[in-house]
Amino acid sequence: MRFDLRRIYMHTVLGAIGGLLGWAFTIPLAWLQLGGTLGLFFKDTLIGALAGLAVGMALGAYDGLFASRSFKRLLKGVLLGGLVGTFGGALGLILGEAIFLLGGGGVWPRALGWALFGALVGSAQGISQWSLAKVGYGMLGGLLGGLIGGSTYERLSVLLQMLVSRELGLSAGGVIGLIALGVFIGGLIGVVEIVLRTAWLRFTRGLLEGQTVTLDRRKREQTLGAADDCGVVIPGDPDVLRHHAAILRQGNAFVVEPRDGPVLLRGQKEYAPVESHVLRHEDRLQVGKTRFTFLSEQKGGTS
Repeated sequence: MRFDLRRIYMHTVLGAIGGLLGWAFTIPLAWLQLGGTLGLFFKDTLIGALAGLAVGMALGAYDGLFASRSFKRLLKGVLLGGLVGTFGGALGLILGEAIFLLGGGGVWPRALGWALFGALVGSAQGISQWSLAKVGYGMLGGLLGGLIGGSTYERLSVLLQMLVSRELGLSAGGVIGLIALGVFIGGLIGVVEIVLRTAWLRFTRGLLEGQTVTLDRRKREQTLGAADDCGVVIPGDPDVLRHHAAILRQGNAFVVEPRDGPVLLRGQKEYAPVESHVLRHEDRLQVGKTRFTFLSEQKGGTS
């Protein structure tokens, strides 16, 4: 396993931006006073929906901003991420409030609610890319991030209210807490994907140099090319055609095949065209002028 620190960093930054936007969206609700249990649940629904909207939009932007560099995929990721985040955030905080009431109060019951919030919001990125594997990575990373970030949020808010004032606890605790929540959710989504993935591409030349792209074992075919509908979009290379090549899953193996354009495989001395090749760990390939390496946890043979 090789950590992609850039992926983790960018997920963390996007999560922090989402948390900050979530705080900005929910400022008017911090002082909203509604009587009774129904009023409490209604307020939690609004806070969860707005915070989830912000974090979901931010995390959904990752692919379009940093991987595909595609405005169309950016817009799709933001819209779907925001939609899933809104629903997941509202549901997570409602369930969290129910746990809080049934558990007799305390920080951890609320933190469990934020964990549910994180799991549901974390699924947004995978849904926007139609990837079940990434949905799983996002839900697990979001669950862990929500639990850690949510407990930090709740403890900080309570501490500031006790030591200073209720107003400071609601304001400063809210902004710091939601940013921390976004940081942990975003960062741990990136970590979980890197830890659990079993096959991926690491780009060594081209606009994506230094980045990695996870291959989804649940998909039978993942196309590589310049088109927005490719599973792996390769931007900024005029020699890469719309659907240049494909990586097929055959049993436990991945096989690369050309589509609209040639695929070159590095041999002992130089790159040469291939028609169909079973990928092995550290195989080096080229499409257009872009080069990448296939990496797998199954280093001893085919992936």
